[in-house]
Amino acid sequence: MYIAIVHDDNIYRQDLLAKWKSALDAFPDAPFVFNDYDTIHPDGSRRVYRMTSGNFVRGTEIATHYFKTVTCAVFATVMMRRTALVKAGPFDSTFGFISDVDMWLRLARDAENIAYVPEPLITIYPREPHHPYRHVHWRHVFWSLGIYTKHLRFYHETHPDLVAPYVSAYPRLRRRYMFRSMAYLVKYRQWQRVREGLAIWRDADDFFLKRLGYLFGTPRWRPDWYHPGWWKMASAPRL
Repeated sequence: MYIAIVHDDNIYRQDLLAKWKSALDAFPDAPFVFNDYDTIHPDGSRRVYRMTSGNFVRGTEIATHYFKTVTCAVFATVMMRRTALVKAGPFDSTFGFISDVDMWLRLARDAENIAYVPEPLITIYPREPHHPYRHVHWRHVFWSLGIYTKHLRFYHETHPDLVAPYVSAYPRLRRRYMFRSMAYLVKYRQWQRVREGLAIWRDADDFFLKRLGYLFGTPRWRPDWYHPGWWKMASAPRL
């Protein structure tokens, strides 16, 4: 039995489910299938995201992509085997609406192959102008880093050599990710989020982030959802 996860704000090709089913039928041990994504950017430009031109991806490639980029190659729309989902357990609500990213990484770890359809079966539109997550949101930043550190630990159990370089590089990666997120907000003049970030950085365990937070931020700018414990989610794992 297969379970398809789809969203109401995307456009799907009519043959989507048939393509997904055929791909899973061809790889009986694959826990899920995904595909190319045709994405429309806010400026109207388009880009097709393609993981491979073949019909499968190695399970560890899903993790390697995330460790290199802090982005998931699998978007939220997939078809999975019911048995794989039951074995993996429920989605982890710790990571909010991107808990699916954690799920794909969990399913991929012990899978030799992930089925793939190298065709843009799904068209993804940009978020609405006033959507709270249209631009960088610091809660999303923490969720993404929390997934990162969780899976450094998770993959270390079975693939220690794979995660070793990412564990040692994580503090620098986190700092760059924070700086890149802030630069995006400055570029798009999201000044409230800039102030929130500077206030949040005051609690960082990173010297440079903390220093900038104390120089330019104030606790008054902290968003309502935030508390200093969020940094624990993004702290470097001890392996």
